[in-house]
Amino acid sequence: MLNQLTKTHSIHSKNTNVLLVDENRDDFHLVEKLLNDQAESSFEVLRCPNLDALPKLLRKNKFDAILLNLNANTLSASDSLKTLVKLSPFTPIIVLTEPDDEVLGYEAIREGAADYLFKGELNGRVLSRTILFAIERHDLTIQIKCQTERDALTNLCNRSTLYRHLETLITQAERNNCLLALALFDIDNFNKFNDIFGQDVGDQLLINVAGRLQQNLRKSDLAVRFGSDEFILVMTNYVQLEKLIHNKFKCLSRPYTLEFEGENHELEVGISMGVSEWKSGIIASELIAKADRAMQVSKNSGKNMVTLDIPKVKKLFTYLGKRQKTPVEYVRE
Repeated sequence: MLNQLTKTHSIHSKNTNVLLVDENRDDFHLVEKLLNDQAESSFEVLRCPNLDALPKLLRKNKFDAILLNLNANTLSASDSLKTLVKLSPFTPIIVLTEPDDEVLGYEAIREGAADYLFKGELNGRVLSRTILFAIERHDLTIQIKCQTERDALTNLCNRSTLYRHLETLITQAERNNCLLALALFDIDNFNKFNDIFGQDVGDQLLINVAGRLQQNLRKSDLAVRFGSDEFILVMTNYVQLEKLIHNKFKCLSRPYTLEFEGENHELEVGISMGVSEWKSGIIASELIAKADRAMQVSKNSGKNMVTLDIPKVKKLFTYLGKRQKTPVEYVRE
């Protein structure tokens, strides 16, 4: 029976949901009993008999930690763990090994496990503590990773994430002949905006621009804060690039409601954008450089406009946003 569920109760209001991947019912009942005996913690334990049954179970349940008996299926220990990590990459995994099998335990850590325990030495306190510590370490790792991959102000991806992501997308595009484009834009006269309205209002504007950039963002796309007031949108698998860019430019160019001097004010903001489309042989830095050159054309041609550099067009061409036909001037009344 797949869904063997046990609930425990303690002074803690939040249960820790644990999945045990193990074909042996006796192992399940042992783990269940050990965790039930821990009065200071509350656990819900679910058993999955093998990795084949796991995908369906993961779609219906969210687990805080997974226990994997490496002898619970026909795959090798290494293949079992790799499969589980692939199926549930954001959940800490603790492997259960035969007594004194340090080599297998170390191998499990290298393959992505959070920790390992010897089955013959299990007790409730050690098992409970290992699970809870693995969850805490995992959450901390995710927080640190987010801090290193995200911009602190806007929570968009940062430059280092962009380059890693672009390299992967270009490799896929080379292999599968996929469409790939990059839009680079900045806020016209942003330094003057900060001088007039102050840095706090400038930060509000950056946050709002980032929010609009993420509106209707597809899973395959990536929004990036590239510099002070520079942003990048990476787009893949689109149908009409020009239409996609026009809609995003129109969204970014709408007035922004920002607070300063205790009141909300609706402010016009100019956006100068350059777009480059990937073609075979172009690397990540070249794709960004092409978009930057196109953006400079927009800025030198009067600002608040889009310039596209795409293979099907022999030369750069520029168009203005439909709403705003002239560069935006910042005036504080």
